[in-house]
Amino acid sequence: MKNNAKIFLVAGFILIIVGFSFLFFIEKDFEKKDLLKISDFEIIEILKKDKDIKEYTQKYPDFKIESKEILTKESILTGQNAQDLKQIYEGLELENERYIKVQLMDLAGQNGFFGVIDFENNSVVKAFGILLFKASAESIKK
Repeated sequence: MKNNAKIFLVAGFILIIVGFSFLFFIEKDFEKKDLLKISDFEIIEILKKDKDIKEYTQKYPDFKIESKEILTKESILTGQNAQDLKQIYEGLELENERYIKVQLMDLAGQNGFFGVIDFENNSVVKAFGILLFKASAESIKK
């Protein structure tokens, strides 16, 4: 009888440990990241996982983060209905503080890249290159 009690006690103890461990890991997964605290380094590391952005950063190692924007339901909806850069917002879920839109630009200011990071799974969901043309006032007049 004492052996059975010990077995039940050990089994119960193991179940309690497994239960608390399970709750701890599930709770961690459901915690939303504070996107305001995400560093540029973290953003760049996630961006470099995308093949196209990795090629861009290798070709233009002098790039910098020109801008970053935490997307909200409203900004996603506005972007989906906009004329410019509509493709960046298409297919995104209407959720607050899930995505960050980032614009990279090389030092010359001629080659840029837009990327959208999904912080639900730390992946790049959109990546688009842009080429900017600078025209002088003289060439416009001609």
